[in-house]
Amino acid sequence: MKNNLSLVFLLLSFISCVKTVETNDHYNHFLFSKNQPSWSGDPQLLDKLTAFYLKTKDEKALAGDIWIERNNPMADGSFANGVLDTYIKSDAGAQLSLAAGGLTYTFKEHSAGRFSMTNSKEEKYQLYGQTLTIASKMGNQLRKNDTTLNWNSSLYIPKPLAVTGLDAIERVLPISKSVGRTITWVPDPHPANDKGVIIRLRYDPVVEKMRPNTDALPTQRIEKLIIVPDNGHYHITSLDLEGFPLPLKNFEITIYRGNYQVSEGNRPVAFFAFDYYTTRGELNN
Repeated sequence: MKNNLSLVFLLLSFISCVKTVETNDHYNHFLFSKNQPSWSGDPQLLDKLTAFYLKTKDEKALAGDIWIERNNPMADGSFANGVLDTYIKSDAGAQLSLAAGGLTYTFKEHSAGRFSMTNSKEEKYQLYGQTLTIASKMGNQLRKNDTTLNWNSSLYIPKPLAVTGLDAIERVLPISKSVGRTITWVPDPHPANDKGVIIRLRYDPVVEKMRPNTDALPTQRIEKLIIVPDNGHYHITSLDLEGFPLPLKNFEITIYRGNYQVSEGNRPVAFFAFDYYTTRGELNN
């Protein structure tokens, strides 16, 4: 499964380079990088993610595209100083509505068919842990008898991600390449939270080579992504850490949790929302 998935992403990267389709940069940013990270983990969760990407890679084919992303610097899942981005694509001139938790959300059209939420940061944060219903009405008719100008989509967004077991003083995690390290978080037991958690391990030469005496370190980024059930824990193994150089002072670990879906039909609606937290570790023998 891992090799097949890598082949899929390699092919999609080539398609993106030759511009045969208008690729969806939001999903590209999340699902793969130009250096082709290695994927592993739960086969069923990998299959779900691959199927979603293949259906959404060409944004022109989508009637609607909803993207909600939060980068939270707080391990406890609190929203202080978090950065939340929203991106919504629909037909130009459409009237968008969103219902979640009894709040009313408003939208601004930045360009033809590109919208963002105008609500306060605090109101946007309340989207997490809620089932969202978003609808588009009375957009521009793109072709004769086109009914996709009216659409709606609902999605449960998991609760804010709270990573546990991190010492507040321990700003950089010590990690042994031979032993690994267990990371923990608070799981969301909601039955609609069924897409798992993604753990990204990354060596970034741009950051690491700012230190002295690092000439021997590789010049290319190394990245691995592991998708696992949302059960609240994962042990990063020596096999996961295989291929990363030593020693590293800025070994990056990012934990993602979210949900996604795509509707059926010739012009489907894609809905993707997630939360993520990044910490750094010192990787040694």
